[in-house]
Amino acid sequence: MTDKLLYDIDAEEAVLGSMLIDSEAYYKIAYLKPEDFSREKNKWVFEAIIGLLNHGIACTSLTVAHELGNKQRLEAIGGAAYLAHLESITPTSVYITHYADIVKRFADYRRLLTASAQIEGIVYSGELDFDKSLSDCLRLITGLKKNVRARVRTGKDRASRAIDTYSDYADGTIERTKFGIPSLDKLGGMGPGEYIILCGETKMGKSTITKQIADYVAKSGPVLYFRGEMTEDQWNQRDLARIMRQPMKHLASEQFIKDRLDDIIKATGAIAESNILTIGGSVTAEDLYAEAVNIDGLRLVIVDYLQLLKGVTADYKATSQASSSLARMAKDLNIPVLTLSQLARDNAKKPEDKKHWTQRLKDSGNIENDADWVLNISRDQDAQPGTKGFLEATLAIGYHRQGGERMPIPLRFEWQDQIYMEVAQ
Repeated sequence: MTDKLLYDIDAEEAVLGSMLIDSEAYYKIAYLKPEDFSREKNKWVFEAIIGLLNHGIACTSLTVAHELGNKQRLEAIGGAAYLAHLESITPTSVYITHYADIVKRFADYRRLLTASAQIEGIVYSGELDFDKSLSDCLRLITGLKKNVRARVRTGKDRASRAIDTYSDYADGTIERTKFGIPSLDKLGGMGPGEYIILCGETKMGKSTITKQIADYVAKSGPVLYFRGEMTEDQWNQRDLARIMRQPMKHLASEQFIKDRLDDIIKATGAIAESNILTIGGSVTAEDLYAEAVNIDGLRLVIVDYLQLLKGVTADYKATSQASSSLARMAKDLNIPVLTLSQLARDNAKKPEDKKHWTQRLKDSGNIENDADWVLNISRDQDAQPGTKGFLEATLAIGYHRQGGERMPIPLRFEWQDQIYMEVAQ
């Protein structure tokens, strides 16, 4: 691409001329930013116009010249003669959006060129950690999306999209991602781009039911799973217990391992064929994005759990920012993202003063506002292992954006298969 293709001076001048003859025209192109102009003097004129409008002052050659003079920029742009030139070449402001789109497009290409140069620098630096370099490159590219203009969609645009989408659902070209839990799947399961929150107290089984969902989805395609709570050995122990239909504690018994080593090795064959890709350690939301974009046919991303992502603390703001990043990832990649979250601590001493779990989720960060689904799992914390109370749990739908359903789903834990089964009501 040559320099000639990276800017259009005529379009820049036409935008400025349109605003000089019609101040209100600016509000049609408010998406344009000063840095979108390639010539510094055009950027200065644009900044002067915006400054005046923000103070409720109409823009004319005279008021803009005065504003530029106050900033010692008038002479540098060519004086009042340059402003007169801008007005003379633009007889009408009717086409301002057309001119602005040209300016914006070339600005985006310049940003892309800058990003490509930065990527080249990363490549030639020859860092030892290739995965980090790849993440840095992908972060540069995805960062460009923040500058892409959101375009207005007409009724015809939306109707065409709806026809394509539902036709693809009908012929199986695209399909929703099922949880493997009947009551949730009757509500449609997880749609492309949906952000699902699963919360609960500690030791309620959040990771167990989430891994169960991952195993179910992995039958139809790859799942990327951030296992913040588990080491790889702990993950394998759960997998082997499920495959061998044994209590997890048996996989920690030296005698059991000696007696059943051949069976254990045989069971690893199922692990080798698994569609679940795991990642642990110091991982950010951006790192997950970088990995996800490179997985063909990815069906689901799971974060176990939100507060264990790098940079996230108990701070409300940090948690909210991480949640919003994951929600954007779901939308950008058009795949569901299932995220586990802690609830804010409830220090109330009296039972009647304790907050409901939905309120405690709000206290944890701006998570609920990001979510398309909010689920909560609970069970009797004081129940003894093996008792009825220990095996029973409830999965509650606290929020469902596309249906509004709120209901409890009774579950029973089947220890042989390490899964929760829905109890018929």
